[in-house]
Amino acid sequence: MEKLEDNLTNSNVPQMIKTGEGGVGGVSLNEEDDDIDWEVNPEAVKKLVEKYQGEEFPLFMGEDVLDLNNPHIQALQALVYDDETPESLARQFRTVGNEYFQDGNVRYKDAIIAYTKGIEQKSTDKETNSLLYSNRAHVYLLLKRYVDCVDDCRASLKENPKNVKAAYRGCRASMCMQLYRQALNFALHGLKYEENNPELLKLKSQLEERLSEIEKRKKEREDLEKRNGCKNESLQKRDNILNKRKYILGEAIYDVIHTYNHEIKCLNNELVYPVLILLDEPMLCEFICEAKESSTLSDHLKVMFPKDRTLPWDTNGRYNWETVSVFYEPGPPHHNTVWEVSIEKSIREILDVVRYIPKIPTIHIIAKNSTCIEEFSKITYNVVRDPLLI
Repeated sequence: MEKLEDNLTNSNVPQMIKTGEGGVGGVSLNEEDDDIDWEVNPEAVKKLVEKYQGEEFPLFMGEDVLDLNNPHIQALQALVYDDETPESLARQFRTVGNEYFQDGNVRYKDAIIAYTKGIEQKSTDKETNSLLYSNRAHVYLLLKRYVDCVDDCRASLKENPKNVKAAYRGCRASMCMQLYRQALNFALHGLKYEENNPELLKLKSQLEERLSEIEKRKKEREDLEKRNGCKNESLQKRDNILNKRKYILGEAIYDVIHTYNHEIKCLNNELVYPVLILLDEPMLCEFICEAKESSTLSDHLKVMFPKDRTLPWDTNGRYNWETVSVFYEPGPPHHNTVWEVSIEKSIREILDVVRYIPKIPTIHIIAKNSTCIEEFSKITYNVVRDPLLI
């Protein structure tokens, strides 16, 4: 944002002229004043700025003290918005956001606000909407808000599938969260439209190599289990129970290193599950090595979120076991789909309804009063609300 002196040019500001006597403050007034070509006196402008820069009036306020709640600011904004369409406003907010972004990390918060205001215009221009989402995703990526970045990249590609930058940023953010398959999907999407994009080709190669290593370790482990006869009576009982209940067992949805050596077991004729819990808002995860199928979600949430204290990252105190929304993600073939579930439901009750089980059953947890729950349930995932589970 330029300083006041820079904005007051001959082309855009009525200017002061020195005249003869008979005027007010040295300026002559008559019926034809509106048609006069005014000339600026730079010294007078400078004195005005120095005199009034501390006043709470927008024309003389420094950019570092602008308050959007100031009535003068709001009045000026109303004038700016007159005769504007949602499309033109969205483009203007994008331009403002880009200018803030160019100022560096001290203005990233302002850039996010500008891009968000542009999105809120609900423009019908899909190209502009896509750019607003992908530009905001860029800021989120630099701020290491990877979940927000991925969400915005998905929204950007929904508006314009050809936005290769959105695919690239979604790939980078997914890699940072060790979601390698998801990252590869973003890279492959971008390469559909720019098949020779060097950055995407490099990421694709890295991801394929990483996934190959994971698959190799998995195969080595399976071979070792076969050689050592690890599929013992307990595992056979497990398979029999899964088949009898018509559960469909799939691969793990997320590549999280500390889940590799865990699997579903049968202990005392009861299935025991490893459970991955994703806290989407703070971008954290918890892992339960063994959760009995008879246990309810509240049994585990009471341990994670005790009432008598808050966790270090929960600065607003919004997370306790009674104030969270819980979603079960079954994975393929239900891509980007979750089931909302009551915390009083047992693991078995949930699986008896959904029947699809990833190798590591996955639960998402978001505070009910969180601002991100709407985006989670409307943009990131399709939410199924089965009466049997709510």
